[in-house]
Amino acid sequence: MTQSEMNIMVEELLMKPCYVIDFLPQRVTEYDNIQFFNAVEQYYLCGDKVKQIANSFIHIILKSLCYFEFSVYKDGLIENPSCQDLEKMMKAVYTSQDDCVSILLPKEKSLIQMCSGDLNLSVYNPNEKVTHILGVLAQAEGMFWWQGNNLCQ
Repeated sequence: MTQSEMNIMVEELLMKPCYVIDFLPQRVTEYDNIQFFNAVEQYYLCGDKVKQIANSFIHIILKSLCYFEFSVYKDGLIENPSCQDLEKMMKAVYTSQDDCVSILLPKEKSLIQMCSGDLNLSVYNPNEKVTHILGVLAQAEGMFWWQGNNLCQ
């Protein structure tokens, strides 16, 4: 897949329904204790806690890629990264202020995004197989899989 083809597919997928892998079982809304949620979010974004969450996401992504063909985009298209390189890229996201790793599953027409400042993974347009695999892997890592309100953005 060329970088141009990937860019087009990613842009289209970002407009599709989104599911979330999160440390919370559902979206926190304005009707919930949003003030406490903000304190909890800041607590988990600090120090080792964000690293623990990021490591869970890395485990989920690496294991899930055993089942799918994929392309990676982070500052450009990266073909066939090693597990170590992919792990480095994903860890770098959580040490930066504004960065993302996008993993395109072209045959599945799905996209996984890991972005700095987020305590979740966004999964756009997951089909039945992607939903099953990511749901089971999320549960194994103590995370939750749920459907976003529509778009994750």
